[in-house]
Amino acid sequence: MGDSKSGWAWINSLLGRKHKNANINELKVNDDIISDDKSITETLNEYFINIGMKMAAESACQSTDALNDQVIYESTVLLPTENFHFADITIDSVSKRLQKLNVSKATGIESKCVLLMIKLLLQEQ
Repeated sequence: MGDSKSGWAWINSLLGRKHKNANINELKVNDDIISDDKSITETLNEYFINIGMKMAAESACQSTDALNDQVIYESTVLLPTENFHFADITIDSVSKRLQKLNVSKATGIESKCVLLMIKLLLQEQ
């Protein structure tokens, strides 16, 4: 049991877990059947891109105004604005963050070695 993949395969076999086929051969959308891979991919992509905004728009908190006996709907989700920008990141800020990483918190010997090498290289600069 040298690598983690075979280790997990061994554990899953002991637990009786079998590998499940995740292939989607057909997708029914409304009354249409989609069967080619590209269309299935695009349909799923479109669904997952829009589901968050759709759910946010449909999510409303219902409360009652006791004085006027009216139902009030208040949005509980802040919808994103249309503005988006990337912040400038300097080499120095990345270097400082990498220096702060704790080698002992890295998972696996490979990660610890890579992190240690990065820290040593940054100290030489």
